[in-house]
Amino acid sequence: MNKEWCFNEFIQTGTDFTDVKKVEAYDSKMQKFRNYKHEAEQILNVLNVSSNHIILEIGTGTGHFAIEASKRCKKVYAIDVSKPMLDYAKLKAKKENIDNIEWLKYGFLTYDFPDNIKFDSIVSNAALHHLPDFWKMIAVNKIYKSLKEKGKFFLGDVIFSFKFDELNDKIDEWIKNSKNISVEFSSETITHVRDEYSTYSWIIEGMFERIGFKFQKLNDTDANNFVAYLCSK
Repeated sequence: MNKEWCFNEFIQTGTDFTDVKKVEAYDSKMQKFRNYKHEAEQILNVLNVSSNHIILEIGTGTGHFAIEASKRCKKVYAIDVSKPMLDYAKLKAKKENIDNIEWLKYGFLTYDFPDNIKFDSIVSNAALHHLPDFWKMIAVNKIYKSLKEKGKFFLGDVIFSFKFDELNDKIDEWIKNSKNISVEFSSETITHVRDEYSTYSWIIEGMFERIGFKFQKLNDTDANNFVAYLCSK
């Protein structure tokens, strides 16, 4: 899809990932309160990944999931809209002598593979919120078409499920909780709500249904509004 009316997913909102030093600082900061290895293992277990599987990760970031996935599957295609992110992730993989990851500068709307490449699993963790809802629908439909029959899609992201009249209290609570991590993280939470495109659960679940996915929610929404879904073709 390459039309003048298309959403430009290469224009970043939120944290600036156009500088390698900022990417490195971001990676270091996130590892202080996230166990990336454990998260990756949980996702891989849910997807029941085996050694002959081919996986696509959309929004690979600093490559944590892609690197762990590469140790359990045949090949990983890891894509991101940020070249500095990809460059940083490549260096990490090289240090571990990993050579079955293909790193590509693509996004949800722009990735393009030959028709004979279909994926056993597609993973997106904390990336889909960069698209407005109209474009989320297009992205999820593209994901569906990119999967093999009975393929699986793991989605993890900030997704809201509170009632409209709870909005102020719930958002304020989320920002307050994020301050317990750091003031900077609280500021990023405010930016996320104001400038990015997290949606409601009933909207994203409606997209899954219309496109043809069978899905299940893997966790209860907590104070941080992060939800994980497993979708099956």
